[in-house]
Amino acid sequence: MLESEPEAGFDPGACMDATEAHAGGSGLAFDRRPLESESALSQALAQSREEPVLAVFWFEARTDVVAIYLYAPQTHAVYLREVERSSEAAMVEAVGLITASTVSALRSGETLAMRKISEEEWAALQAEPEPEPIVVPEPKSSPEPEPEPEAPPETPRDELKLDFGAAYRGASFNTQAPWQHGVGGRFAAVVGRGLALELGYAWMAPTNISRAQRLDLTRHEPELGVGWRWRLGARVALDAVGVAGLELNRWRAGGRGATRLRARLGGGFRAAVEVGAGVFLEARLGARVALNRFDFVVCESPDSVCTGEAREVVASGWRFAPEAAVGVSYRFGVPLEK
Repeated sequence: MLESEPEAGFDPGACMDATEAHAGGSGLAFDRRPLESESALSQALAQSREEPVLAVFWFEARTDVVAIYLYAPQTHAVYLREVERSSEAAMVEAVGLITASTVSALRSGETLAMRKISEEEWAALQAEPEPEPIVVPEPKSSPEPEPEPEAPPETPRDELKLDFGAAYRGASFNTQAPWQHGVGGRFAAVVGRGLALELGYAWMAPTNISRAQRLDLTRHEPELGVGWRWRLGARVALDAVGVAGLELNRWRAGGRGATRLRARLGGGFRAAVEVGAGVFLEARLGARVALNRFDFVVCESPDSVCTGEAREVVASGWRFAPEAAVGVSYRFGVPLEK
């Protein structure tokens, strides 16, 4: 603490006594030094360079207030707090309390209840320019060997991610065959940030689709898909895929059979969890819409025109049908040459 000479109505020594009293038991040590320079800030700067200190305080009496200044070497900043000059005892008590609490807050790293002064105020406090720090030359020593240059870090190479998958697939056809069982396979390539391109094939086992008579239907469907893949952590992925397929419906009834074609569009979501070494368990839920619809009909006689009462519809497929799949896939990456 820099102690100036007492003035009329203000005793800096009494304020310093109150500061030490409020800081009693905190372990803080206060050292009083007489204010010998015209600029208290210049003396505080010189003092902090000569010996390690937590802070340097000084007081300045003004007409209506007493200014408490604090220079903190840690932040190389000056902080200011003003106390109104009411009764001398109350003012001394307030100055001592603020100074002691501020030093404690500075030591513990808490926020100071003081205002940091501006550069203009700093310049006004310095009556003389701050001396340049004395540079002490380091002792000469034998040159150390230059370290070997570090190899530049390898930039990650782009990869083309590939999938091979197989799954159980179930799908609806009509009310007589609400759930038809089958299997499916797919090959997918994921490029860029997550663009997924797929090629797949599904086979649905024969099932009866008519109540009027036995009509077994087997479905084959090659398909193309386009979608996007999101990585949800290191082992989880979510795909949103739109598909276009050409469904071949092979039916047999009473020793006869034929093939009908349906074009279908659809989409769905596929969630996958890695169980180890690139092997993923997958679950997919989606739906498809048939672009063309046809009926399975029986005619009274092959010689008569199959219209009107001579034509009997024995089965029809739903235009909109849900589907689901559960399976496994193997996923890996192929580095791309730059």
